[in-house]
Amino acid sequence: MNTDKKLPSTLLESGASRRRKPETTIDDLPDELLLEIITLAGYYGPYGYPDSYCVYVSRRWCRLALPLLYYRYSFKLSPSRFLRTIVMAPELGRYVKEITVDLNVEKDKGKGQNILASKDYQDLVTRAKSLQIPNEDEFLRKLSQNDREALLVLILSQTPNIRVFEAQATFHIPWDFPDGQLEQPLWLELISEIAEGTSVGRIHHFHTLQRIKVDLRYPVAVGQLSSLFRLPSLRTIEIRYAFVVDGESSWKYAEKSSSVENLTYTVSAIHHDALVRMILACKALKSFTYYHDEAFQILLVPLNVSPVSRALRVHSDSLEKICIRHEFDELACEFIGLLGSFQDFRRLKDLDVNFSLLVDENMPGGLQSILNILPPNLETLTLFLNFVNGPDCIRLLRELAVSILREQINASPKSLPCLRKVCVNGIKRRYRDRLDLGPLAQAFDRAGIEFKHKENDIPGAEQYAATFDPMANYGYNEEGYDEYYCNEYYDDEVGDDSYGDFNDEDEVDETNEAEYGEMAQDLNKLLQYK
Repeated sequence: MNTDKKLPSTLLESGASRRRKPETTIDDLPDELLLEIITLAGYYGPYGYPDSYCVYVSRRWCRLALPLLYYRYSFKLSPSRFLRTIVMAPELGRYVKEITVDLNVEKDKGKGQNILASKDYQDLVTRAKSLQIPNEDEFLRKLSQNDREALLVLILSQTPNIRVFEAQATFHIPWDFPDGQLEQPLWLELISEIAEGTSVGRIHHFHTLQRIKVDLRYPVAVGQLSSLFRLPSLRTIEIRYAFVVDGESSWKYAEKSSSVENLTYTVSAIHHDALVRMILACKALKSFTYYHDEAFQILLVPLNVSPVSRALRVHSDSLEKICIRHEFDELACEFIGLLGSFQDFRRLKDLDVNFSLLVDENMPGGLQSILNILPPNLETLTLFLNFVNGPDCIRLLRELAVSILREQINASPKSLPCLRKVCVNGIKRRYRDRLDLGPLAQAFDRAGIEFKHKENDIPGAEQYAATFDPMANYGYNEEGYDEYYCNEYYDDEVGDDSYGDFNDEDEVDETNEAEYGEMAQDLNKLLQYK
């Protein structure tokens, strides 16, 4: 073989071109595309956050990835380690915009690393002391025990730019409400003192906080919640399992002075005076959601709907969404009826109410009664019903769809020109065939309106069923209870009923039967329906 033979020049050129460095690399991409790549990397991580290895690629990647990496923090991700990080590097704490906390009654027993046992414990203690928090010794003692609320206060002190604060709880609601002064959680006490201008040490004033979403799960006084309405940047308050046991006695905020625009209370029992105070405190309320749990009226006072309805009418010029749910149609109808015609709410776009409003015997006229009540700019109508009034609901909704379709064909003025979506909630799977939803869906489809039906759409119901069921321990799962109250979830594909974890045998606590037995019997009486 002759090895002296020369290769063609074309082959030499092609080999050189393959060895030549590429003209464009990933670092040449604009920041917008790199941010998309870094964000997509989070989908492959254990918690859905951007992969931390992105910060080691280059200085540029680190600069782009850090705000995404620290944007949202959850207490599930080792609070001690996170706290050490932001204390040692305060600039990282400024990237945090959202915090989610699990305020479990169990205080991390035997879990995680003791915060004061770390090699940087002296720096952490120094930082804690620099906050000048009252009862410093007690605060440091709680830190040494990995107390979640103490950890939370220290984390909040290092995150001055948070916009969203979520506090979740997984413990059961205490049935025996304490006498005298109600204990206030440490994080709420911190916000209260800041709002009232009292000294709480060297800590930021939550000037960027826009949304608070908490599970209270224990009774509070309305004065403890009034501090939330004093935060100048706060726009949204979402509270689940709220038990406000007094009225206006401790309220300290003037009417029409709060910037809060959205109020949501689900699975709650709130004194009507407290509801009125919170509604009237808002300058211009845009969204109001209240799901009253009548089961707890045996612990608190029942809901007096008249003053609450009058308070809502104060915001008739600004309200864009009203959602009022009540387990018992009778009271829900009374509540809505006191609001008067919804046509007075000129900006109302989303209405979610019990269907009893539309079949009230005092409002004859069928379809015309609906058109006389609904606001002209309504875009989404959601009705909650049970099987008792299901046929009436389907009949009236079909008349509504046919009426809208007839208006389109005749080119006549539209009664509801903005209506785009109609939802029906509460239809159980076993009743769906009997209610014959097919023709109704076809009628709305021809009218160009989206139609949906759900078996359960009570805000927070999935957490409610999974974490709190006062009667799950006593076998009160008769037909009336699990159909109407616990809002079971049906798996359409599997075809069987599923209650999640709340019926798991491991979750049953038989030791509390004597304590809650009488309570469960009273609740069972409330939950019977025909």
